[in-house]
Amino acid sequence: MIYKILFLVCVFIGAVTSPEAVIKFSDAPKITLAFPNLLGVYFLCGKVARDLEKYIKRLCTGEIISANQSSI
Repeated sequence: MIYKILFLVCVFIGAVTSPEAVIKFSDAPKITLAFPNLLGVYFLCGKVARDLEKYIKRLCTGEIISANQSSI
């Protein structure tokens, strides 16, 4: 029920304000959603780089078969 009320309030505010204000306001949630993702990328980039290096080594030695070489 609270989300319906919040939705109605946002629709009303969007209808009575200028489009520029609505666009500026809508950018704020996008930034707040992107920030935790950027933190995750920053903290995991070293681990991803190590895992990628291990994967490429295994692929070059033939320990695993690439998708192009598999016979499906």
